[in-house]
Amino acid sequence: MIKTAACLLFCINIFGLALADGTVEYITFYSDALNSYRSVNIYLPEGYDPNGNIDYPAVYFLHGGGYDHNSYPFMYDILDTLIGQGTIDPFIVVKPDGNCYSSFPYDGGYYTNTELFGDFEDYIVIDLIAYIDSNYRTDPDNRGFMGHSIGGYGCMKLALKFPDSFIAVASHGGTPDLNTALSVYRPLVMAEAGGSPPYSYSPDNGIFTLLTFGWSGAFTPNLGNPPYYVDFPLNDQGDIIDTVVTRWAPHNPAHLAAGLPPGHGLSIYFDCGLYDQYECLPMNRAFAESLITSGVSYVYYEYPGDHFNRLPERFNEALLFFDWVISSPVGIEEEDISQPGKFVLSRNYPNPFNASTKIEYTLSRESQIEIAIYDIAGRRIEILLNTVQSAGSHSVTWDASDYSSGIYFYSIKAGERSESRKMTLVK
Repeated sequence: MIKTAACLLFCINIFGLALADGTVEYITFYSDALNSYRSVNIYLPEGYDPNGNIDYPAVYFLHGGGYDHNSYPFMYDILDTLIGQGTIDPFIVVKPDGNCYSSFPYDGGYYTNTELFGDFEDYIVIDLIAYIDSNYRTDPDNRGFMGHSIGGYGCMKLALKFPDSFIAVASHGGTPDLNTALSVYRPLVMAEAGGSPPYSYSPDNGIFTLLTFGWSGAFTPNLGNPPYYVDFPLNDQGDIIDTVVTRWAPHNPAHLAAGLPPGHGLSIYFDCGLYDQYECLPMNRAFAESLITSGVSYVYYEYPGDHFNRLPERFNEALLFFDWVISSPVGIEEEDISQPGKFVLSRNYPNPFNASTKIEYTLSRESQIEIAIYDIAGRRIEILLNTVQSAGSHSVTWDASDYSSGIYFYSIKAGERSESRKMTLVK
């Protein structure tokens, strides 16, 4: 659970901007964690009454590097449309300023507590949430996390670190597997450093080196190591320094997911563009595989886009996802979630099962379908189906008579979307 805030938080400079339906309040409040005033934009749905008796779900949105609380203004129009049409129930959306203004030349603080940038984790999960819950009509049992790019990483990390405090998380173009991130970036960083050893690393070398310095500043700061005050994960020969990377593990969402307690209530959504220019796609694919290994259900999309160009569409999907989770008290682990234009994956029946079980699903359009079975270690042991199917209801039966008792997972991919669920074989 979120720790109780012992600090006194107060708000100054509040004013509102009326939209077609909802209202955006621009506030400034004092954060003890950062020892400074921070700006926050708060979307309040039409009908919100601070003196009423309705408590609203709150979604906290974390922005990417180079952005701030005023960025992504199109989100308000999406909210107005979805709420106004009755497609989703009303939300409060909280957009804090997550910039580390002292972190130049690095790109953001990754919403992490670090002696180099400041305690940005505590700013979000202690100070900000305590302030919002104390000053707005929020429902603490229906709190979501959402973010893009660095904010996509930040929301996934913090939701997995504090799963009792959030019911859902949605990451867009994040970096949720740091081991894969470093593996992908290593040759790119070496190329930016001249392409041959000995390598000299500087944040000015290029974008991939800059981003790696950002991770280093958040995860392995070293105030005794000028001029950049970090322990960089590569040596001058381009080799990974294991003692440095080991210190990244507690900040790795893939590592945190493996430690989720049984029966956790966190529902997970993430997506990434096929043409992401920051090479986030392999990180998200690796994260999906790690969730299967860890026995964690999820919803994952890949789409024909880059890091930025389809964000309104993706935000729309994430807000629908939050609404479905909020409408289902047990989340995606136990309840079906229907997404228009996609597919509905039902729970296998029976479950637990002996020898065979049926997996049912519904397609809203003709799609390329792949259904695979994984064991508890995340190894793919069987492909049940790999074909094009028409719209409508379908089912496939898994004959597990040749397998031993235990926990297994079934994964379905339809076009750009995939889901995974858990099942138990008992003999």
